[in-house]
Amino acid sequence: NGEKDPKSRKFLADLKQVFVGYNDLPFKYLTAEYEAFLHSPSQILFAHIRECEEIDKFRQAVHIPCVTLLIRRDGMVKKWGNGSDDNVENYTYDYVYDNNGTLEEAKKDFILFPRQLTVPENPP
Repeated sequence: NGEKDPKSRKFLADLKQVFVGYNDLPFKYLTAEYEAFLHSPSQILFAHIRECEEIDKFRQAVHIPCVTLLIRRDGMVKKWGNGSDDNVENYTYDYVYDNNGTLEEAKKDFILFPRQLTVPENPP
């Protein structure tokens, strides 16, 4: 139903793990998107991955510079009851963006945030 309650989030996290175990569909999807990106005029590819091991798997598969970014907000639930959400901060990200302002402030602030990022010359 589009809800972000613990039960719904656990369902989606569990479903992803079933797909990973069955045929690694999430990774196959991301690598297909990466291949399409390589043949496009786009300059930035954003891959939304929460699980630490899946982030590492994707980073090892791509052959372009890659940085990781965690967007977090103070006061948000830290334990949702699923490994995908509960372990999201157990990764060493290249950058962290603290999204603690209003939506209007975030629109202005986040436009400037990418200018602070540096991308490595060579992929890991």
